[in-house]
Amino acid sequence: MFGAYTTFIPLIFRNLPNISAVINKANDTTIIYMNIPTGPNCWVSPHMSMNMYFAYWFFISVHLIISCTGYIGGDVYIFGIAQHICGQFQLLYDDMEGLNANDIYLVQRINLCTLYRRHNHVVKLANALEKTFNLVLLVQLLASTLIIGFSGILLLLGIRNGDNNLIVATMVFFF
Repeated sequence: MFGAYTTFIPLIFRNLPNISAVINKANDTTIIYMNIPTGPNCWVSPHMSMNMYFAYWFFISVHLIISCTGYIGGDVYIFGIAQHICGQFQLLYDDMEGLNANDIYLVQRINLCTLYRRHNHVVKLANALEKTFNLVLLVQLLASTLIIGFSGILLLLGIRNGDNNLIVATMVFFF
């Protein structure tokens, strides 16, 4: 989550609402630019009212926050469930190592039945996790593979052509 927030927070605070005018000397016209957190400034209509512009900027900022939290939050949620199941397996393993061979047969049997029920429960949790999220994780893996692959191609093209801007942009993207 920290990585996601360090991505969008600078976008928002580096592009605070600002209106600037640039004079085009070729045809003596004035071009008005209005900052937005993402996308080119020319997408904002220069005829937009100030209230509408501030609302537009605000909604783009909120969209960034919600998108980052939603996309990364889902991954963190899946990771948390997987860590919980792994922890349950580790606790089960520790309890199994704590079995005492010198106990009475009936006590051993009760302990093994308890561990058996707990093992079945944890295996059912793991199967439910796999059944629920296997398609989601597959799609994310494929999308990430494609994005990283295309970024690698861009990096190689930037290195071959000596385009430092493309190299730096691709390395920042990899981060």
